Amino acid sequence: MTDISIPTKDSKDPQTVVNSGVNSGVNSGVNSGVNSGVNSGVNSGVSSGVNIKHQHQYQSSHSKKSTRSSKRKRRTGRKYRRGISSAKSSYYRHKNAANVGVIYTDKSKRLDMSLGNPYIFNDYWHHHQGSISYRSDNQGDYQILDPLILAKEIDLLQAKLNCTYSPVKDYPNPMIMGLGSTQLFNAAIHAITTLNPGIKCKIYIPSPQYLFYRSILHHNFKSSTIIVNNPADLTSKDVCIELVTSPNNPTGTRENKQIFADYTIYDRVYDYPMYNSTSQSVTDDTVSLFSCSYLMGLAGSRFGYALCRDVDISQLMSEYIVNSTFGLSSDALLRCYRGYQHINHNFEQYFEYFNVKMARRWYLVERIFEHFEPDNGLVPDNSLPNIKLINHEGGYIYLYMEGVDAYQYFKKVVDIEGVAGSHFYPPDDEDSYQYVRLNLMLNDRSFKCFVIRMTELISSQEH
Repeated sequence: MTDISIPTKDSKDPQTVVNSGVNSGVNSGVNSGVNSGVNSGVNSGVSSGVNIKHQHQYQSSHSKKSTRSSKRKRRTGRKYRRGISSAKSSYYRHKNAANVGVIYTDKSKRLDMSLGNPYIFNDYWHHHQGSISYRSDNQGDYQILDPLILAKEIDLLQAKLNCTYSPVKDYPNPMIMGLGSTQLFNAAIHAITTLNPGIKCKIYIPSPQYLFYRSILHHNFKSSTIIVNNPADLTSKDVCIELVTSPNNPTGTRENKQIFADYTIYDRVYDYPMYNSTSQSVTDDTVSLFSCSYLMGLAGSRFGYALCRDVDISQLMSEYIVNSTFGLSSDALLRCYRGYQHINHNFEQYFEYFNVKMARRWYLVERIFEHFEPDNGLVPDNSLPNIKLINHEGGYIYLYMEGVDAYQYFKKVVDIEGVAGSHFYPPDDEDSYQYVRLNLMLNDRSFKCFVIRMTELISSQEH
């Protein structure tokens, strides 16, 4: 490509160049022949001068176009950078709001503490992104994980956690992996009802209970199960299933079976040190359900596993998983494998991090709700409402307000969205409205917002 230089200040004027060419041609023509010299000189000079003039005009035009183009690019670049910056800030603003579990943390917005999402893990995994990568090697290839490899990592972790049992040793059947504990719960009920055809299995769920149990049974197993609220209604002829959530949701306490049921399903998704400091070795379970959601908080992975003592139930549960979703996503298996592997390699540091974080939060929660106890001596004239803190451990704050709709109080007075107590009790329970559950597994920013709002409520009554 021809290099076109831009004229400088020292460049001659095109007209001067033409005149010079004409004079030169004329003088040369006189020496060699007047006629030919004049014609040659004039033509040569004019042609040379005109060419230079055209070149100068092209260079000037090109220079102006280049200047305009560069200015346009600079303006476009600034707009582009501003647009990217604005998009990034908007993206992170909404992303953080979603991750935190709060619309926004300013005082004009409602703080959402209703869902049970474990946002408390977000900051940890943000600093350990390489630990849960999907990639298997430096080549960037994806790995199809054998579930047996993941099962070994899970067994190693459970053996470290409880020191009293190991799934591989204590359970005769292999682990059953599913899309979270919810699918495994469906699989367990399906297996038990299949083994008892033509009979409506009676299911007893002690209160307070996980809020989705009744909904799942009503929609998926209405024709084969009956929910029993009072154990006295059971007879020896009934095929009975008891559902035990330990640690409990919402109270966080350890629970054991209350009746002599034919089958016992333990929901143990919170059976980790950060939610309950005491260990529990279960030997009377038919099926135990676990989930990585409240161990690692890997959003969207939807990975859970079940341990089963009965061979027939184990086989039917496995068939249910395969027939309903054809197994699990390879991405979910690999990601959870990386997570379990990371925890096994950093066992003490991992649980110490979350144990300390939860202990600090519970300390602040206890100090806050001391002010709401009657005759506490902390607030003059006892002007605050009577709010009783039911539990002192677990992933949720469970509160009781005598004679008051606790859910509506926190929603309208404190501007905090919780879960009404009616979701954890049978529909005919008349006192359930006095309870409310608040999620304690929030991001640090949202938990700070919760503390600020509660302390402001206390301060408003002190003055």
